[in-house]
Amino acid sequence: MKKIIMVMLSLCMLFATSPLMAADGTAERRDGSTLSQQDQCLLYSKKCMDQADTLQDKMRKLDAEIKKGTRKYTPEELKRLEDKLKDANNTLDLLLRH
Repeated sequence: MKKIIMVMLSLCMLFATSPLMAADGTAERRDGSTLSQQDQCLLYSKKCMDQADTLQDKMRKLDAEIKKGTRKYTPEELKRLEDKLKDANNTLDLLLRH
């Protein structure tokens, strides 16, 4: 019984520490850029726990990333960024109306 519990605890510890041993997100993309070169906070809402941007700052960042175009982002990612910029503009419009 003790052996089973020890094995289960060992497996739990292994799975708990596996994210620490994972890759750092610098996977090579087909266009030669890496995910770390992209703004993952804007694109995927990842790695932005320590950022607190105003709505205008976020809109400026989104616009700057969109201007980088297909040399940095795929067409699908550009569409996602454009949708986020459109949502931010709509939010700003709603806030300014009321």
